[in-house]
Amino acid sequence: MTGIGQLGVASAFACMGILAGILHLMLLSWNVRALTAGLHSSVAFAASLTRAGVTTMAFALAAFHGALGLIATLAGFLLARTFLIRRLEVLLP
Repeated sequence: MTGIGQLGVASAFACMGILAGILHLMLLSWNVRALTAGLHSSVAFAASLTRAGVTTMAFALAAFHGALGLIATLAGFLLARTFLIRRLEVLLP
């Protein structure tokens, strides 16, 4: 694969990692809110399973495509995590 082809693959997997990271953290936030609001525990458990399943599927798909895909997905996931946590630090006192 040429250098441009590898860059395209890495970019695609990084985008997938960003989306997986955003979804993971959104479901985590929803799960915490459900638990603190006193909702039924099965709702929170379903959110936890969904969060784990989405994250696992994203990384499994990336691992299936090799080290470049896995590293790019992890980089995108960590980028989304860093951005969302920094955003919360600014919003919360």
